[in-house]
Amino acid sequence: MGEAAYKAQLVRPLSKWLRLVPTEEPFRLPMVGPEGGRVLFVQSGEITDILFAARLITGLHDTYPRCRVGALVREDASELIRHHPHVQDMLIYQPGQMNLANPAFFKLVRKLRKRGYDMLVHMGESPPPAHEVLGYLSGAPVRVGPAGERSYPYVNCELRWDPGKSGYEGRRLSEVAGLLGVQLSADARGAVLTDQDVRFARQLVHFRKPRRDQILIGVDPGKGKSNTKVLDRTLAYLVNAIYQRYRSKVIVLATPDQDDTASRFENTLQCERIDLPRHNVKDVVALASQCDLFLAGNTNLLHYAVSFGVPTIGLFTDRDDPRWRPPELPHVALIQGRRGAKLSLEEFLGEVERLLSLPPPH
Repeated sequence: MGEAAYKAQLVRPLSKWLRLVPTEEPFRLPMVGPEGGRVLFVQSGEITDILFAARLITGLHDTYPRCRVGALVREDASELIRHHPHVQDMLIYQPGQMNLANPAFFKLVRKLRKRGYDMLVHMGESPPPAHEVLGYLSGAPVRVGPAGERSYPYVNCELRWDPGKSGYEGRRLSEVAGLLGVQLSADARGAVLTDQDVRFARQLVHFRKPRRDQILIGVDPGKGKSNTKVLDRTLAYLVNAIYQRYRSKVIVLATPDQDDTASRFENTLQCERIDLPRHNVKDVVALASQCDLFLAGNTNLLHYAVSFGVPTIGLFTDRDDPRWRPPELPHVALIQGRRGAKLSLEEFLGEVERLLSLPPPH
């Protein structure tokens, strides 16, 4: 369905005809506080949406324990939220459901209106039009999301973000924390994974890598956030170079939608691997947290590894949007590739040595 169908001139009369008139309650902040309130977080589709919102969700619970938090997520990302201790309401949608031509879209709208949310937060950096309309019709008086040409009136609390000045996209939702008087949780891994998730991943790795003097190299050959991809032969060459220098094992990790890509990449490696099934995205994320070194392009899992404190090497290209460059941190090395230029193996292995010499993450 074209974007023209989501224009306010069409949505407003349609909402009145369906008796889904947006709330008349005046805009005010904060809509939640010590007395409670209801907040709904909406995933645009990327699993980094959940990563970047996780610390805010935990901080919201810690600051306002009486606040009730809901999350509307895609089914393929639902495992990241299903057992979250601070999310009381989990709702799932299918990609095809987010369309004004689908009756299931309005069924979902009515379900949200019954919940009576005070605030809706779009987790993603660019919510599709249907997601913004969903928020508009949900009845939430305050609808927080990125600023855009077509955002208002669907988003009435716009977060303006200039990558050149504001920096890393992962910091965007910290602005919402400021609006609500919420202190963000410092532990990103604990905000996404439970202790049980971490213990299970640690046991899986230990059974296949019982020797402590071996390092575990995680690698993600998937497609990057800016629709870029490191060539398999380049990535395999770098992984093999690390393997030849250090006593190690390799685990190939990718989100379930990139499983075919991961399987093809595994055939290019000439090193000892840990082979574990990639059941769901939470299993993959938990295993990434157990790596001693993580190597990837600008993928979703790279941002999880960086947030978890895993020593990480990011291979970025000149086509990667600057807003996806993680902040400069001791456990992160970003290597900027340029078209036609060769990557210095000596420089690369120097960064590997520096990262492996760091104290292990807490």
